[in-house]
Amino acid sequence: MDDLLLQPARLIQGRGSIEQLAEWAQPGEVLLIHSKSLNAIERLVQDWPLTSRPLTICAVSGEPELEQLEQHLGVWRNKAFASVIAVGGGSTVDYGKAVAALLNAKAPIADYLEVVGRGTPLDHDIVAFIAVPTTVGTGAEATKNAVIKVKDRGVKVSLRDPKMIPSCVILDANLCDDLPWHIIFSTGMDAITQLIESFLSCKATPQTDAICKAQIPIALESLFRLSLDRLLAPELERLQHAAYMSGVALANSGLGVVHGFASVIGGAYECAHGAICAQLLPAALQVNRQVMAQRQLSLQKFEQLDDMVQTAFGETGTVDQLLGRFVFTHLTNRLPNEVFSEPAANALVQGAMQSSSFKGNPISLAFDETLQVLITSRR
Repeated sequence: MDDLLLQPARLIQGRGSIEQLAEWAQPGEVLLIHSKSLNAIERLVQDWPLTSRPLTICAVSGEPELEQLEQHLGVWRNKAFASVIAVGGGSTVDYGKAVAALLNAKAPIADYLEVVGRGTPLDHDIVAFIAVPTTVGTGAEATKNAVIKVKDRGVKVSLRDPKMIPSCVILDANLCDDLPWHIIFSTGMDAITQLIESFLSCKATPQTDAICKAQIPIALESLFRLSLDRLLAPELERLQHAAYMSGVALANSGLGVVHGFASVIGGAYECAHGAICAQLLPAALQVNRQVMAQRQLSLQKFEQLDDMVQTAFGETGTVDQLLGRFVFTHLTNRLPNEVFSEPAANALVQGAMQSSSFKGNPISLAFDETLQVLITSRR
C-alpha cells in the first residue's frame, strides 16, 4: 500500500454543519436518500435550493437488499443525477453509497458483489456521494464498501471498490442527540470493534496503527461515560468522530473474525449488526490471544489494548475480560439460541471463514478455533 490513506476527500464537522449540505452537492439534480425515522429531513428540504439543485427524495428503512436496490436503480438510471446524498444510519449510508456506485453500471448488479457474484471492480464513473451519518458507530461514511443483504441466499455481502469512498462527509452531532441508549451502545460497540480489529489486523499499517491507538481510548472512554449519562453531548461528538476514523482505519487495513461472523449471522438472522459485534468481540479477543500465545507470536498489541481499556474503565483486567463485563451489562438483544446449535454453528463458521473480513484476522484460525469464538460468545 502507498503512503496515502483511502479516506473521504472532504470532512465537514461540528454542530449545525448539516446546514451546509446543499453547498457541497454538485450543481444539477440531486438524489437524497434518508432514513424514514429521520425528523430533521423536513427542515432540510424546506431550505433546499431547488432551482440550482432539483431534488428527488427517497425514504428507506432496514438494511439494503439486492432486490430493492435493483428496483430503484431501474427507475433512477433514467435520471442524470449530479450527486447522491445519504442521511441516516449505517444501512442508509450503505444504500446511498451503493446507488451512487451503480447508477452508471453496465453489468448486472450481482456481478459486482463479493461471495455471491464475481466481485468485479467498478468499470465506470460513479456519481459524487455525500454521507451524513446520524448514529455514532458504523463508520460507513468513510469506507469503500456497502453491505448488501441477499435474502434468497441468506447472506450479507459487500460491494467494494476504492471509488466508493464518499467525496464528502458531514458529521453533525445534533443529529445524534435523540438516539436511545441501546442504539448508542450497539453502534458505539461497532466502532470499537472496527478500531480493535483494524489495530490487530494482519493487514495493519503504521498509519492505521496510529489512527487506532489514538481513537480506541476515545471511543472506549466516551461510550463508558455515555453509559453513565446518555446526555453528555461532548461525548457524542467524540464518539461520532471516532466512528468516522474507524471507517478510515478499516478501509485501509481490513477487519477480522468478528466481522466475518457478523456478515453471515446478519444475513441469516434478524440481528442488529452492532449487537452481533458487541457479543462476539470479547470472545474473539480471548481466542485470538490464546491461539497466538500457543503459536508463540507477539502479544504486544493485546497488552496495549489491556492498558487502553483499563484506563477507560478504571478497572484492572484484560481487554476481553473488561469488555465482556461491559458488554453483557448493557447488551439487551443477544444472539438467538439457534445460532449455537451444531448445524447452524458449523454453517456460520464455514460462511465466516469464506468472508473477506476473515482474511484480516491477526492470525489464520482453523475451523475448530473459529467455532470456539462463536461458542465462547454465548452467555
